Amino acid sequence: MSPQLQEPYEFLKDLKTSIKNSTKRVWIQAMVVEYGQIMASIEDDLVAAVNRGVDVRIQYDWVTQRYLHGDLELLPSFDKARNDEKRSVHKANSNFFSRAASNGIKVIEVNRPFITPRIFPVFNRNHIKLYICDDVGWVGGLNFFDGSFENLDFEVRYEDENIVDCLEKQFVKVNEFAPRFDYFCDFDENNSVFVDSGKVGGSIIYEQALKVLGQAKKEIVFASQLVPEKRILDLILKKASEGVRVTIVTSQPTDNTFTKYPLKFSYLEFRKLIKNRTDIKFIHLNRKIHAKLIIVDNSVAMFGSHNFVESGVWMGTEEIAVRTKDKSLVDQLVRYFNKIVVYKL
Repeated sequence: MSPQLQEPYEFLKDLKTSIKNSTKRVWIQAMVVEYGQIMASIEDDLVAAVNRGVDVRIQYDWVTQRYLHGDLELLPSFDKARNDEKRSVHKANSNFFSRAASNGIKVIEVNRPFITPRIFPVFNRNHIKLYICDDVGWVGGLNFFDGSFENLDFEVRYEDENIVDCLEKQFVKVNEFAPRFDYFCDFDENNSVFVDSGKVGGSIIYEQALKVLGQAKKEIVFASQLVPEKRILDLILKKASEGVRVTIVTSQPTDNTFTKYPLKFSYLEFRKLIKNRTDIKFIHLNRKIHAKLIIVDNSVAMFGSHNFVESGVWMGTEEIAVRTKDKSLVDQLVRYFNKIVVYKL
């Protein structure tokens, strides 16, 4: 079966069915896992799977405890109501992880720092989102908490044995087993998976994105919660000057990505550089986008967990991305991009 793009609730429905029918494994990995209605809706099915002898695992990054409903707190908050909610959510999380472990689910916290970072908790994180049930795997941008499923995002479902085997091998590469170097898997002339090992200043995914963008002859589309910066932005500006149609899509301008320190500085620099550029179409949507997607000439695409920004490269982040020339999948990605563009101001 060809790869299938699934929007958040399509993915969730498929995942629930797959968990109920699982016989071998249910592996869930996201940077942020927060207990809420979504996790509660599959908890009993996960326990039932364990009782059938299924290998059930949940992996989340340590930085989960710095998030509240997808919002990273870099500085202490003095908002009592928010702090009370944060304590309540984190207690629910802690109770869930304890309950899951007592029921036989393997709960794995990834990248716990030796010294708790108070100002820069985003360094050395595992940003990969990866889901596997038996012989099916999903790659995309979805974290596992309620708000994540309300964002514009997607997962791609794979049944190809070689791709799922690569995803399976990557899933277990965490903590002491994490890869020492970036690597990639080529499956055929149309599909490759790239993995960043978290090496500060290096990213095979970012370099591959530059290569793909550099091949553009007619059109580039770029969708991410973060606007392009540094080398990718320079390349996009150059391509636009050469007559390549460029469309950049991101979240609503009130999103904290564009208003919160220090992320807002990249956004302000980007706006300054594209000011008065009539050869670049820049679109703020009226919803948050969390999908990460590059499409070039409607013939090659990249997607996954990487936001395609260079600042992430210097934070030593573990990432995964797919490059595809599969016509069926690229067509689905083009349709998805065209669909989300309607969510504009």
